[in-house]
Parts: sequence; C-alpha cells; structure tokens
Amino acid sequence: WFHLDQPKRSGKYKFRRVGTATAKLPAGPFTFVAGFRPDGIPSLDMNLFLDPLDGQAYLIRDCAHDYVGISRLSADYLNTTEAGVIAKLHTCEGMAMFRLANGTYYLITSHLTGWNPNPLIAWRSTGTVLDRSTR
Repeated sequence: WFHLDQPKRSGKYKFRRVGTATAKLPAGPFTFVAGFRPDGIPSLDMNLFLDPLDGQAYLIRDCAHDYVGISRLSADYLNTTEAGVIAKLHTCEGMAMFRLANGTYYLITSHLTGWNPNPLIAWRSTGTVLDRSTR
C-alpha cells in the first residue's frame, strides 16, 4: 500500500488515491496491482494495522482532510471490504494504531500541520471493537 499521487504543484494533491503492489520478498521487486480510492473516498496519509488478537487487517487513512477513516482489508490485503468505512475520527495525519491484550485500541496521530511540529493526539476505543457491525 502506498499513497499514489503526483508531486504537489499547487500545494494540493491531484489524485488522492492509494496504490497496491505485491512481492515475494519485503524488499521487492514489486508488481503494481492497482490504483484506486478505497471505498470510493479520496485518501491521503495512511497506515495499515494487523490486529494481533484476531488477525484482521485495517486501512487507516486521512479521507480528503474531512475525517480519518478506518476500513477492514480483504483477506488478500489488496482492497477494503464491502463494509466500507467502519469508524470515523476527527481529521488528523500520521496515524499509528496498536491494540493491548485487554482488547482496547489506541491510535496515535498528529494535527494537520504538514512538516511543522505539533502535539500528538491519542485516541482510545470505548470498547473492544472498532465498529458495531458483525464480523
């Protein structure tokens, strides 16, 4: 997974897409699979999270600077599932998720200030699921 875009020229990203690629080894060589907008939503800063408790993988991304969206990944990790965005948070960037053994999810992020320093934001789930839908 990678942010698929062209360099900023007018201060804005043009495509706001993700790209997927596969390789037999972590260092490649990689084969491009697809470029798309997950769940049909423009996507910027992103990260992936593999839940250590249940093995489910997630895409966490800035959705057009409107909100942070969390979506489940398909079994082959190459797309999001039909459930779409299962959780939304206030917009931020630089997301890093982890989960404790007690089931609580945490997300560490930063404010939207680009390369300028800012205080971190820490989010915590209110329970042990990211959404209310059935798995």
